[in-house]
Amino acid sequence: RSGDRRLLMGQLAEAARQMEELVGQLLDFSYLKTAAITPVANVFDLSDVLVQSWQHYFPRAEEKRVHLVYEGNVPEGMRAVGDWRLITQLIEHLLSNAVKFTHVGKIVLRAEVSAGGPQTHRLLVTIKDTGVGISPDDAQRIFNAFEQAETGDSRTFGGAGLGLFLCRQIASALGSELRIVNESGFSSCFTFTLLLPYAHQQEATPPPSELDRFLEDARNTLHPKIQVATPVHNAVPLRILIVDDNEVNLQILKAMLRHYDCSVTFARDGLEAVREYSSATYDVILMDLQMPNMNGYEATRQIRILERAFSRPRTLVAAVSASCFSEDVTRARRAGCDDHIAKPVHRGELIKAFSRYGFALEKTQELASAPVVARPLYQNELRTF
Repeated sequence: RSGDRRLLMGQLAEAARQMEELVGQLLDFSYLKTAAITPVANVFDLSDVLVQSWQHYFPRAEEKRVHLVYEGNVPEGMRAVGDWRLITQLIEHLLSNAVKFTHVGKIVLRAEVSAGGPQTHRLLVTIKDTGVGISPDDAQRIFNAFEQAETGDSRTFGGAGLGLFLCRQIASALGSELRIVNESGFSSCFTFTLLLPYAHQQEATPPPSELDRFLEDARNTLHPKIQVATPVHNAVPLRILIVDDNEVNLQILKAMLRHYDCSVTFARDGLEAVREYSSATYDVILMDLQMPNMNGYEATRQIRILERAFSRPRTLVAAVSASCFSEDVTRARRAGCDDHIAKPVHRGELIKAFSRYGFALEKTQELASAPVVARPLYQNELRTF
């Protein structure tokens, strides 16, 4: 019985993953029909983006007994400036396609970095597979919206035929071109090149604004004895404030963190979040954006004002929202958010967001000592809401 239930749950998880992927592509396509993609420049770890994309699809390839290989010369910790979300989206769309159309053999994600100029990295990314392949006649047609190499009612593979169309649009927005090339021993091979500026260790600090000077004066007048605290990025337990007006979302996020050594507090709208922040200290705030009474944008602005006024170390505020188009991300950053995590939330992405800012979530003793299960928990089983 338990075996039947496990099989059924696996089938449901896979169906949900396919539906999520399809809806995501349709939403991206809908957005592209009405607005241009605008990259948002951020400093990011180039190696992390590549390795995490590879790790994301490794379990899915393993399920099909296909070997997914990562090759490259990108050193760990190499920093660059660019839109890491769009770069990740482009690589993962291509990996998703490769896994979908490959049943035997292997898939290779290769990344080669070289000097692209005095202050620029040149990144060449290649994704190749031993799948069904693409005929020369289909090589250009498959980049059109709602097109696949197979046509008619007897198609072997499902999907909307939007993956490669979206990939080409994203590559273009990043100043690159997605190309199909021939490589011996592989059925299909996609490649693109990015020029990414170096990220200098010391970023220029903007001069204080009038608001900053006003808050500094207010702090010195009202709280002259308060000292600036030193940020503690590995504090155990990590203090996390989750802000969301949906009770189910709150419980799901709490459940994702239950095996890690952290303390979790809830706030059910922006106003409650500001009140909570004013009376307690938090390392991380997970902020929904659309809420009654006070939305997440305004709540984040108010938290940043309080942060300066009371000389608190900067708290990591990550927007957690289904509003994830480029203008939504830009608006959240302008309000003071450090990061943006798209709903539906994936536990792996949540932990990665923490680690990007130096927060190491420690597993509880109960989880650390738990026996090894028969197989890994695959990415598609961690999808939540």
